[in-house]
Amino acid sequence: DVFWNSEVAHTVRLKLAGVLEKAEPPPAAAERIPERFRDPEGHWFGFAGRARVLIVNTDLVPRERYPTSIWQIADPQWAGRSAIVRPVTGTTLTHVTALYERMGAVQTNAFLDAVRANGVNLPPGNGRLASLVGEGEIAFGLTDTSDYRLVRAEGKPVDVVYPDQGEGQIGTLLIPNTVALVRGGPNPANGQRHLEFRLSDGSERILASHQRGHIPLKPGIEHPPEVKVPGDFREMHVDFSQVGARVEQRLKELGERFE
Repeated sequence: DVFWNSEVAHTVRLKLAGVLEKAEPPPAAAERIPERFRDPEGHWFGFAGRARVLIVNTDLVPRERYPTSIWQIADPQWAGRSAIVRPVTGTTLTHVTALYERMGAVQTNAFLDAVRANGVNLPPGNGRLASLVGEGEIAFGLTDTSDYRLVRAEGKPVDVVYPDQGEGQIGTLLIPNTVALVRGGPNPANGQRHLEFRLSDGSERILASHQRGHIPLKPGIEHPPEVKVPGDFREMHVDFSQVGARVEQRLKELGERFE
């Protein structure tokens, strides 16, 4: 009856495939969700996001040398010591697809070529990448705030950088969880009730207080002080509908590039 997914690009794919039902009436919280985090036609709604950040091993990288941009992953000075998840899955696939939409093919392809040329580590997932940084196998890498927080909670020597925050830079990508009704679900009334709860202030408070520290998207939600929310950092704004429409083709291209 309800599809809850942490990967907005694939939620968009399901909408385009006719799998999702338009929520009528819209959930009560819909108007408080920033427009960039909800479907303009009312098929899916975002909540409780994760930011795409750099996790840094503080034993290996002094503060004055912290990387400040995702582009530094492919900097030759960090050859063999930085990491990005192989971009064919998860938030990394979504992130790279978003880079194509925001920066264009020339700059994004140049970055990916440099990743290959500079011996950047390509672990299979964000959790593994964060663990490798925590264990000192890698100096820094690109992951999600949720994975950084889990490694930090283990007592590992790690810190976090929200990348590309300077004037004129692209900002940090914030990827929402999404929730939607499944077309033809057998329990539409309960599905609507679940949709209302999942988008409620209470739901976002619960997820913000979780060990993973999901980021409330609606303004005014109570959250732990270490959980940064929209407005605390410069965001990388993209049209997730466009990202979702193109992610399947990008997956094919990236699979060939990183086979």
